[in-house]
Amino acid sequence: MLSKWKKKTVISRFEKDRLHAKKKKRNLNTKLVKSVGILMEESQFLKSNIVLNKIQQELKIPLDNIEILVFKPFEKKKEYSEFECTEKDFGWYGSLKLNKLQEFVKNEYDLFINYGFQENLYWKVITLHSLSNFKVGFASEEDSLYDLSVSDEGRDLGVLTTEMIKYLKILKKI
Repeated sequence: MLSKWKKKTVISRFEKDRLHAKKKKRNLNTKLVKSVGILMEESQFLKSNIVLNKIQQELKIPLDNIEILVFKPFEKKKEYSEFECTEKDFGWYGSLKLNKLQEFVKNEYDLFINYGFQENLYWKVITLHSLSNFKVGFASEEDSLYDLSVSDEGRDLGVLTTEMIKYLKILKKI
């Protein structure tokens, strides 16, 4: 019961914040990409090495400048690493409880990539509140969250990465 109520409050706050963000104009800078923040789910983490290598090679960014946040389903009595978060790391009204989550959102990455397979309310909250300069993700009902949305029905990581790199070259960000 409480979790349903919490989710409703998170949805309510997200909608208010999204409408407020739509009214504000974002200044997209034209500087080159030198830091990347990546949000992905646990099932994708195994494939992430291929994607990370491609991003690192194409963008010519050292691995130290790429930060990953992995979203996992919550399991009781399980330890989570420093780069993992769950829905329990969000408070009422979508507040961010963990320092690592707050830092990830406050960090001004030159590029933020959301590799989410499915629609996830908590991913949307992270993406909305991210202070990154350029946001990329799969096309969804919340396309206003991204500066570049890639439409792919299979939501293939490789397709998103390839298309993103193609458009970053066109925009002269790499």
